[in-house]
Amino acid sequence: MHGRGVFARMFATAVLAAVLATASPSLTPGPEVVLDPLFLRYPAALSIGGMRDAIVVAGTTINGSNPQAFYQVIESVPRDRVFLPSLSQNVQVVTSGAETLLAWRDATGTQVLFPLHADAVVRHIDNTAFYFAIPTPDGFRVFSTNLINNVSSVAINADGSSTNVPVAFGEARPPAAQSRTHFVIWSSLPSGDALFPGPPVLYATPVGQTDVEVIDVPFFTGRAYSVARNGDSAMFLIQNAAGLETVAVDLAGKPHPAASRQIVESTAILQPSSMAWTGTPSLLSWTGTNYLAVWTEKGDRGARNVRGLLLDREGKAAGVPFTIAANAEAPALAGLGGGEAAVVYVTADEGLPRLVLRRLSPPPPAHRRAVR
Repeated sequence: MHGRGVFARMFATAVLAAVLATASPSLTPGPEVVLDPLFLRYPAALSIGGMRDAIVVAGTTINGSNPQAFYQVIESVPRDRVFLPSLSQNVQVVTSGAETLLAWRDATGTQVLFPLHADAVVRHIDNTAFYFAIPTPDGFRVFSTNLINNVSSVAINADGSSTNVPVAFGEARPPAAQSRTHFVIWSSLPSGDALFPGPPVLYATPVGQTDVEVIDVPFFTGRAYSVARNGDSAMFLIQNAAGLETVAVDLAGKPHPAASRQIVESTAILQPSSMAWTGTPSLLSWTGTNYLAVWTEKGDRGARNVRGLLLDREGKAAGVPFTIAANAEAPALAGLGGGEAAVVYVTADEGLPRLVLRRLSPPPPAHRRAVR
């Protein structure tokens, strides 16, 4: 009987471990791919996109005394880095469906590279400075802004054609998302409503129209840095004094936000660098299976670590936080589909800053079967 009790407890422990493993999914970091050493002007403004077979990393460096943007395609191995024209900066990679667009600012305004391939021609689409870009169900939307924050936007369709899209915002700040019916943006100021921005709120406008509606949401004490879209649902990630929280917004009809959910409680999550053009200390992406949040967190003895957490479709934690890279910071994130993601970050393990790419994958099928 005593032996049976021991085996029973062992069996119960194994079952509990299996349940916990199944209930706490995470992604497994793959090997580090060290990209060519490079001085980054804005380390926290790295951008990443692409799909599983071709990841694109972009950023801004210094060439002589001038800023110069670059991008690099990583397939089975990294391709040669491509430098954009001198004085280019604020480059962003955006993926929509199976297509990837590159947008940046130079001395003449906003430029895009789409389709993104070796013989693609750079296209000038706006005389004002590139601000940010988002994926849409039918392609991309590229936003520009002038010196007094008047915002304009251009829709880039999947066939490469472009259309000017009026913007009803006097001041627009990312993050933003667009479904087939609505465009929503966080922490923006509709033109003429006030002289100074108020508390963070969500605004929405129907696609193809300029009527702005304030979405009735609770007062938020933090700032949203990132949004991910999954079909007709958008998920905003907010960084506050207590850590991170999410707000899901249903975009199938009239935009409807759910209550916020605190997903990480940590006062060690770092604030953005003042040198970053779009400071993004916390990022969110849809992997095709889950949302993935990543952030930089201060560890023991001042070390900085890149951490991640999988979320379900409602924005709730689907597991526990896990470490993506130790002694690293300034992550940029992209969902690759099939449950996978990729993160690029800056690390100084060997004394000099290095630009490192890492794929994140679900456990192999054999492991998933073993823990069921």
